[in-house]
Amino acid sequence: HTLSPGGNTMKVRRAEAKDIDDILRLLTQVNMIHHTIRPDLFKGPATKYSRKELEEKIRIDQNPIFVLPGDDGRILGYIFCEAQEVKESPLRTHIRTLYIDDLCVDEKLRGIMNNIYRQCVDTASELGLGYDLVAGANIAGFKKVANAMMEQGLF
Repeated sequence: HTLSPGGNTMKVRRAEAKDIDDILRLLTQVNMIHHTIRPDLFKGPATKYSRKELEEKIRIDQNPIFVLPGDDGRILGYIFCEAQEVKESPLRTHIRTLYIDDLCVDEKLRGIMNNIYRQCVDTASELGLGYDLVAGANIAGFKKVANAMMEQGLF
């Protein structure tokens, strides 16, 4: 998958064993945020997964870990996913989803990601879609492309 923030192309890919040191660094950043806010609950610095646990998680296909490498190969963010399935019942329809279990962006990029998140939330809310971040992201992205096309005189 490709992201293009500010015109720069960034490739999101599945995590590999070579990414573990960077993932551990990012997990420590997340832990320190929690530790700073609630030192009575969270030890710091620490990570919720060991190197061995990450090696195992990376091998599990149905629960993928995606990473965003920077130009220098250093991992700038990750998403831990879990495949979930709800069986058909009198109450629910059958659905398979990919649940986001954990998400982190390097502390140097958090302002950018906060802005993207805010745009998704605001767009979904403005259109009466509640907290549908996928719809908000898609519509916000469409609006940006449409506005750029109009500015260029293409639409």
